[in-house]
Amino acid sequence: MAISDFAIELPDEELAYRITETVVVRGVVKFSTSSTLRLKSLTVRLDGVTTTSVRSADGKTHTLVSNFLSIPPVDAGIPAENKRKDGFQFPSGDCSIEFSIILPQDKCKTLPASHSSQYPDDAKASITYTLTAEMVTASKLFSFSKTKVATEELDFPRVNVPAMVRTETAGALASLEGQDGLVDYRIEVEPTVFGIGQPVAIRVHDIHSTRPDVKISSVHIYLVQHETIHVKNQQRTVSRTVAIPDPKIKLQQSKTDDNLERWHGNLTLLIPSTHIKDPPKELRANGHKVIDVYQSFDSQWVKVHHLFVVLIKFKAAGKHVSLPADVELEVPAVFIDADQEMREWVMRNYKSVDVQPASFKPDGPIIQSYEPIEE
Repeated sequence: MAISDFAIELPDEELAYRITETVVVRGVVKFSTSSTLRLKSLTVRLDGVTTTSVRSADGKTHTLVSNFLSIPPVDAGIPAENKRKDGFQFPSGDCSIEFSIILPQDKCKTLPASHSSQYPDDAKASITYTLTAEMVTASKLFSFSKTKVATEELDFPRVNVPAMVRTETAGALASLEGQDGLVDYRIEVEPTVFGIGQPVAIRVHDIHSTRPDVKISSVHIYLVQHETIHVKNQQRTVSRTVAIPDPKIKLQQSKTDDNLERWHGNLTLLIPSTHIKDPPKELRANGHKVIDVYQSFDSQWVKVHHLFVVLIKFKAAGKHVSLPADVELEVPAVFIDADQEMREWVMRNYKSVDVQPASFKPDGPIIQSYEPIEE
């Protein structure tokens, strides 16, 4: 007796994983046998693991592997005709056994999406879901039982149904308005939840310096992705620029009633893909790093969040003027790794989980302090 081609195959139904409150992972266990095969058991289990690795100041690499999900083994759905009093029996040839694993409802809402990223200095982080099929053959008079194992990584989908419904229906708006002692500003960002290829309109109503001896030399608006990973007592935070406004669109300049120079205009930002491999020359010239874009999420050891940042630079309007430091304003944003086809599918099916469209309000204050993080 020889067993070959023992493997797990998964259907292409990722869209369905998070559209219902109960997540059901389905698949097929396949194998071939050269003669009649008697099995004691055939089970499938699902594990979710977070792995983080960073290098400390002394050059040592610290790795943490944390199992955040462990679904006990479930019996594969072996047909009744294959069941015997002491196990199961299969004729020679190819065999296909369907299985399904139901995830607990209390875990479904908090499970992070599959994730893998690598940082400078050999720092790494990943979130993986692995299916494991275990076959135990029945013992015979002159042979012991044997165990065979097959694994398959499950790409858990990056879908957040409530947030996606809000971004498609509510037209969320975040407003920055005020004065920090050097500049007056009024800026609107819409929406604060967005997906792949979804334009984010930024309206600059007014930005001007309150000091006649200091003028604004430039205003830049761009998206920043922050990634934080933890390993034991080590922590690494990476800040990278992943998108910029269309360089062809320029802010306009005019005069205020007090004869101060005023900046205003409309910009549009978008992420055309989650894998930006060829950075625009404007980014390369400014030294910005363009990397893969990941969905916003917050798990135990890995966190990814996004900010729209408004950077204001100054120039002297006369001699002997001490230039102030740059001013940076920010708006928290939520990025969902879903393209237009995915969004349309969700909008057709979201009512099955009783999700109601509602205005989105980011957690915490809209305007926060922002400090660049040294890598």
